[in-house]
Amino acid sequence: MSENEQSKCLSNVLAAFGCLAAIVFFTANGLQAADPPQKTGAGPELRSELLNNGPIPCIGTFGSPDAARTNLLSIRNLVNAGAKAKARAMIIMAKGEPGFCVWDSKNYDYSIRGVSTRDFLGEFVTACKAQGITPGVFYDITDVRYEGIVRYGGPIGAPYFTLIKQQVAELFTRYPGFRFLVLKGAARLSKSQWSDLREVISSVSSNCCILCHPWALMAKEPMGLAFNWTKGTTGSHWEGTTGIPWKAGTTAQSVYQGCVADNAAGQASVMLIWPDKETGSMSGENADVLRQVREMLERNPPATLLPINADKQTPAERIKQLKELLDGGIITREEFDKKKKEIVDSL
Repeated sequence: MSENEQSKCLSNVLAAFGCLAAIVFFTANGLQAADPPQKTGAGPELRSELLNNGPIPCIGTFGSPDAARTNLLSIRNLVNAGAKAKARAMIIMAKGEPGFCVWDSKNYDYSIRGVSTRDFLGEFVTACKAQGITPGVFYDITDVRYEGIVRYGGPIGAPYFTLIKQQVAELFTRYPGFRFLVLKGAARLSKSQWSDLREVISSVSSNCCILCHPWALMAKEPMGLAFNWTKGTTGSHWEGTTGIPWKAGTTAQSVYQGCVADNAAGQASVMLIWPDKETGSMSGENADVLRQVREMLERNPPATLLPINADKQTPAERIKQLKELLDGGIITREEFDKKKKEIVDSL
């Protein structure tokens, strides 16, 4: 290496070190570093993708330890089936109404820990990446295990809200590949709880999009996007027992019409699909309907939603929020160090 090249290399190292030192200094003193602002809302490309994806397949998982022990779940085959059906985004259920967590949630005994050694969420993110599919995660605020009953309305107490913040932070810290969150039951959150949860999510995933029902506060914010269970599927979305969550009469045409109606209302369409218990994959009927709907949407695409401006947040602000999460016991020191390194490395 010539003297000139060595000099330039040294200058680059010193410049990077100086930038890091400035962030640490300003953060420690509660000030903002003079860095380019970072987006804290979902980008217009992601919002458009979710709005125009057609029915986004949401893969049902397990509602109990017994189900996790006995039911097959072939993540790779499910994602491959979604890819063949031309899905651009897919969702995996991390926690449903029963309250069972499909990942090893900290200080929470009703989870996959001790039931299976598989990392289902990690497998899903990896499989989606291999197929060029945008991965999302489903989290249900309704928690029969924690609250004792099926509660669709009413306020959320402080202890349970602390658990919600911890678990949502875990999902995006342990699995940074997730691009969006489907938050069912979000209307139960108060205005102040929304504000707190928004800070948690923006700290661990700056460009995350949050899908929630249109009557929830977050649906109208930069990070939010309204969603609806896909219209045109007759019967309950939750009745799937053999991989077919729809009653007879559901057709690709009816689902397509439902997707167009959702899009016109500015809502993403989400379709819950339960894997076949015997194969652990998507049933042929599910895959055929999804593929046919995608082809219909390609031939006759609905209007797209106009981009929405996002708020701005500096790296110093993100690190400061992470420190608050650490001090509050929402994330661990290891998680804090990992996310802080990601922020610094992105400069």
